[in-house]
Amino acid sequence: MGRCRLENGTLSVLGKGQAYEYAPLLEIAQKPLRQWQNELDPATPEFPVFPTEHAPSKFRAVRSQVPDVDVEDADRDAVI
Repeated sequence: MGRCRLENGTLSVLGKGQAYEYAPLLEIAQKPLRQWQNELDPATPEFPVFPTEHAPSKFRAVRSQVPDVDVEDADRDAVI
C-alpha cells in the first residue's frame, strides 16, 4: 500500500522489482495530499494515501497489531 510522507515530500510506490520504494512528490501534488491527510486525520504522520478495502489486508493488519482479538468474530473495520 502506498504511503505518503509529506514532511519529506515523498510517496512510497511499488517499484519494478516488486519492492516498495520512496519517490519524490511534485510540489503541485503535495497541497491536495495535505488536504486529504487533514480530512483522514491519520493516527501517524505516515498515512495510507488510498485506504484499502481489501479484506485480507485488513485482517492481516488487525492480526499484526491486536493479536488478542479474534478477527473472525469481530468487525474488522471497527477494530481498525
